[in-house]
Amino acid sequence: MHLSQIKKNGRRLNHSKAILSESGRDQLSDTLTYVLDQDNLIISIEGVWDEFAGQNDGVGVFKSEVLGKPLLDFISGKVTKQYWLDLFDKVRIAGQTISIDFRCDAPFERRFMRMSLQPDNVGFLRVSTICINKEPRVRGLSARCAKERTKQTLVRCSNCNRLRVKENWLEADEIALSQKTGCLDVVYGICQDCQHAFQKVSM
Repeated sequence: MHLSQIKKNGRRLNHSKAILSESGRDQLSDTLTYVLDQDNLIISIEGVWDEFAGQNDGVGVFKSEVLGKPLLDFISGKVTKQYWLDLFDKVRIAGQTISIDFRCDAPFERRFMRMSLQPDNVGFLRVSTICINKEPRVRGLSARCAKERTKQTLVRCSNCNRLRVKENWLEADEIALSQKTGCLDVVYGICQDCQHAFQKVSM
């Protein structure tokens, strides 16, 4: 869900990565919740948003800096922006809470997340995310938004974090050994599997 991307030193982080506050294996992270109004402006934030921003050298993304601003301002990629808009519309029209699983990886961890979106009767959305599992990576690997797209630029799915290599979507670890560094330049989109999963979301 990456999804949406929060700026960090010229790079962007998935906004739902603002969830780091681990206190042991049994409690993987605190829940982070934010509320969007009818125009998808961020009107309130609860949880460890600022803690995460501080731990990751966040620039312009602390609570005081994002409140009152459109969530879409922090999302990279036209396809990803539309994915989020379609998701919000689906929840508001149905008037029911839905949950979606997604990935929000760190350089040395795969993070498996769950997001719940709850509408109210005036069009506001309460969005809560929590980490449900983590897996270690042997080799550190991170991604940053490419300044410009070339034939060599990889596309990263904002939802599952896989990377498109030719016609295949692969885990980053599967292609990392061919890279000279652990940081990949990417553009963000949504893979076909995640698009199909979205269409099957039950309300």
